[in-house]
Amino acid sequence: MAKSYINLNIGLKNAINKIPELVNLLKDKNKIFIVEFEKWLIETEQFLKKHNYSECSEMAGLRSRIYVITFDDSKRSSKKKKQMEVGAEIIYSAQNLIYNLIQPIEDKINESNELMDDLVAIAKESKMIKFEANQDFSNYIQSLWNYLKTHEQLSKYVIRINTLIGNTDSLRLFAEKLA
Repeated sequence: MAKSYINLNIGLKNAINKIPELVNLLKDKNKIFIVEFEKWLIETEQFLKKHNYSECSEMAGLRSRIYVITFDDSKRSSKKKKQMEVGAEIIYSAQNLIYNLIQPIEDKINESNELMDDLVAIAKESKMIKFEANQDFSNYIQSLWNYLKTHEQLSKYVIRINTLIGNTDSLRLFAEKLA
């Protein structure tokens, strides 16, 4: 199954949008920071692994830095404090890793959105879009998309969008624009 750039973008943005919350916990020296940060690292690592990103190992490596402190023989309270310090040191690296994954995906989606806006505007202006309430929307979208693929002037838009984000995401974006 081809990966969905739209779903990847949503998942990665959900992960990165939790960072401000974590930083606020850290700022307040809230003891739950380590638990929440570790949970975030694990969830993000699993998301990356599920989508075959090798960066999941880098996320695991960052997570391991929190665990190293537990091998220290000093008293428990200083271990927690040291874990918070290590968490503070690595939170930027973790968010930067995700940010660097999001950027190229977002660029593809943004370019596809712009092209799709142009494509839909031209198709509407040319009266190619004629959806009727009694039609099945999914079938209509698929057949109109197939028609646009073969259209002399508009096929270049379809080809470029498909190249950027794949056919499934292209259809999804097209349906959203027409809905």
